[in-house]
Amino acid sequence: MTEQNHTDEELLEDNAIPSEETAENVSEDAEAQIPIISSVDQVEPLSVIGLYQRALLLLHSSSADDENGSEYMRSLYNRHFGENHTSEDINSGIEDERQQAVITDYIRDRLDYAKMLSTNLNKTKIDKAFENIFSLVGMNIKIANSVEELYDEVFAKRAGQNAFLLEDYEMMKLNRQVWHIYNDKTNITELSGIVTAMEDLAICIDDDKENSNFKIVNDEHLSQFYYNVSEIYESESNRVNNMTAVNKWHYRAMEYKKKALDLTSLNIVMVSNIQNDWRESSGYDPEKITSACERVIGNEESSDRDKFRAHKLCADTLMTIKKIDGFAGRDISIREAIKHYRSALAYVSNKKDQIDILEKISGAQKSSGIEDFISTRLEIAEILEGRPRIREYEKLANTVKNENLKINLLKSCINEFHELQEIDIEDRNLYDTIDSKLREILPYDDKKTLKKLNQLRKKYGTAYKQKNSILFPMMSSKGHDFFNK
Repeated sequence: MTEQNHTDEELLEDNAIPSEETAENVSEDAEAQIPIISSVDQVEPLSVIGLYQRALLLLHSSSADDENGSEYMRSLYNRHFGENHTSEDINSGIEDERQQAVITDYIRDRLDYAKMLSTNLNKTKIDKAFENIFSLVGMNIKIANSVEELYDEVFAKRAGQNAFLLEDYEMMKLNRQVWHIYNDKTNITELSGIVTAMEDLAICIDDDKENSNFKIVNDEHLSQFYYNVSEIYESESNRVNNMTAVNKWHYRAMEYKKKALDLTSLNIVMVSNIQNDWRESSGYDPEKITSACERVIGNEESSDRDKFRAHKLCADTLMTIKKIDGFAGRDISIREAIKHYRSALAYVSNKKDQIDILEKISGAQKSSGIEDFISTRLEIAEILEGRPRIREYEKLANTVKNENLKINLLKSCINEFHELQEIDIEDRNLYDTIDSKLREILPYDDKKTLKKLNQLRKKYGTAYKQKNSILFPMMSSKGHDFFNK
């Protein structure tokens, strides 16, 4: 569901953009400036200069208390003062245009974080988003214990001299209204108006700056908003019994999922969820999925983990395409899938993910080239240990045609028996099978290897025991024995 899609907070934190905890982790002096408000009459409007001073204090305080915050602040000052900036640069006044640029970027990043957090269908996270933006303007409000109409009025008065804050806040209010509909607190008939209002905000630019980074509603905000709308329609489809109504609501849900898919360049978890919902429906277009994956892969803000997910999802999707311009097209699709699987490997170090990807690669190679398949299976074997490695080498020995390679694979199986801590009956039976296969293909004059096999069979096999120790009871079934009275 939608709550699982919110990787944006994790992504923002990975890039050292301050979270709500970091941003509010300020010094005692900073906290002393945050009044606790219970009435709109207590509110003093915050000037533009006041906002800049407050933001600079938050940025410096979070840097002093948090390693990620320190790295984030360093990146801002590197951007606007140069990599050799000094402590004097950091402490310069807000009349310095470079300092203003630092503060502006911090405010934008923090607002983008709060707005993204508000696109959640989790009330706790929505509350934190509003608390975050209130903290930015120097106010301490516990949203969960407050009346929405009251704190909306408080913010409007506090931020009235900073128009872009009001626009961003409006976007957050629309997301809050979506949550209310999702949780049956308001009627679904209001949804179309909310969608129109959000789309209107999406074409507006903060401060009239012709820069997409300053949009009130950026593509990721709108993408998650559309996905949340789709969840509302999907929820409606689950409540009705009439198949016509079910199909109507599900169709609307799917249309908004497609809109979300076309916009995102960051949320690969959402892309995967949309594919799961869409691929069994008519009109499913795998190229829409692969295009979204490519956008995530090419996005500088994507984490390594999400690039791994995107490469893997892209490859998995390409492998499901049965026909693309005949057999030649299918071969191209498989080659592209293998490239993405190989790229995914670059982002993992744990054995489980490595083996999972290599298994997929070898599966794709079965129909494209036996040599590549064998090479990939050898990669898998090298990662494995003990019994799994023995079985992998044995399977490969059954596959290969080259006798020298077959001999070496079987010898590798036998070598791995040394690494087993215990040898049980299944191991001994397996050893017998491997031993027999190797003896069958060894050159007749390879006496050295045969001698070693005879020694090892006594240690790991069962055959020698069957020949030298054939025991059975001689007495009758009732315990009578003529020969031992």
